Amino acid sequence: MRVNRLEGPSLASFIFKQPPPPRLIQSSKKSKIFFYREESASLVIVQVIWGVGFGKASNKALPYLMLEMMKRGSKKRGLVAIARGFEKYGAEIHFRGGRDALLFELKVLSAHFSDVWPLFLEILSEPEFEEKSLENLKKKSISALKQEEAQPAFLAKKMLRKGIFGGEHPYGYTLDVDDILAISCEDLRKYFAEVSWKNPFVVLSGEIASHDGATLVRDIEHLSLRLADESFWEKNQGEKKIKTTHPNSLQDSIALGATTIQQNDPDYPKLVVANTLLGNFFSSRLMQNIREKKGYTYGIYSQLVPFKGATLWMIASDLKVGKAEESILAVHKEIERLKSELAPIQEIEILKNYLKGQLISSFDSVFSLGYLYVNLHIHSLDMGYYHRLYSAIDSTTPFSIQATASKYFENQGLHEVVVAPLKAST
Repeated sequence: MRVNRLEGPSLASFIFKQPPPPRLIQSSKKSKIFFYREESASLVIVQVIWGVGFGKASNKALPYLMLEMMKRGSKKRGLVAIARGFEKYGAEIHFRGGRDALLFELKVLSAHFSDVWPLFLEILSEPEFEEKSLENLKKKSISALKQEEAQPAFLAKKMLRKGIFGGEHPYGYTLDVDDILAISCEDLRKYFAEVSWKNPFVVLSGEIASHDGATLVRDIEHLSLRLADESFWEKNQGEKKIKTTHPNSLQDSIALGATTIQQNDPDYPKLVVANTLLGNFFSSRLMQNIREKKGYTYGIYSQLVPFKGATLWMIASDLKVGKAEESILAVHKEIERLKSELAPIQEIEILKNYLKGQLISSFDSVFSLGYLYVNLHIHSLDMGYYHRLYSAIDSTTPFSIQATASKYFENQGLHEVVVAPLKAST
């Protein structure tokens, strides 16, 4: 039987089930520990979140370098001993620094939790910031930063953030070489003492023996813990339209954006739906116009980037040389179309089924649930957020898309950045 490749598969109906909350296994003034348990799992993932981010650092390189240095040595062990200690049991550690929080993650087979937990705890609570190791890390970090800065798309997004939030704001700030060079071991020790173990929030996923769980709870409680302060910075906006050149550019790179409502706003789920139709999946308006119709790019996207104190709405793409201005006009046109014209029912149905599939697949395991719960915590959201999101998707109509776009997609408020090849501008 020949397959008709012009027709998509039939659509199955979706049944949404509210993701379950984790079990609270410890709650005190010192810590909160949650557990998504699956008895058949042979793996456990431990995520430890500190409620501080870049905004609390006098030098924005401090959180990044501190996280990297913590993996490179404790007061008892050096880099090689730490690496071998985790590798011996097939364990992985991941440390990530965000603009609102610092996250530490341990992945290990449940049977070997007791073998590696003391080492994980050691590098979290007793890091050794050694001079030679820091100098090596600085060289590596500067090299990586220069590679990023050689990409025109990176520069466009960097300038966009700076234009929207201001260069000193934690959401608008990006590292430079001087920041990295300025950091000393003493700076790292002082910063670690200021931020370590403030408001620890711990999420376990998988399976862990009861005695190992008791050990984890006891160890977390016995750490020296303090409450973190809550503060957000004021925006200090820069130029709204920026055009510059880049010697390594072979394309035009554009970035447009503005701030919009936060995730805790009742309208945010509707905004997610409208933004997806605009530019956050392959069948989006921007992809169909600027990629499929005009052939100016391999990809263009519209993205909502939620932070704890703001949400960034950003549209970005790499384009054929000389097509930046025309593409920006096309972006504005597609935004206005969503506001002035009702989307076809067939297009809405494709959008709804795509978003439902994406949402439901994100609940496919206790490990996925653990990551989702951490995200909810960082953004101060409750478990009902995902039900509200599904409801917004399921109830989407051409009229709701038009109303949301009209309310939140403001062309006049968009910042615009264009990075063009150096030769093309001369």
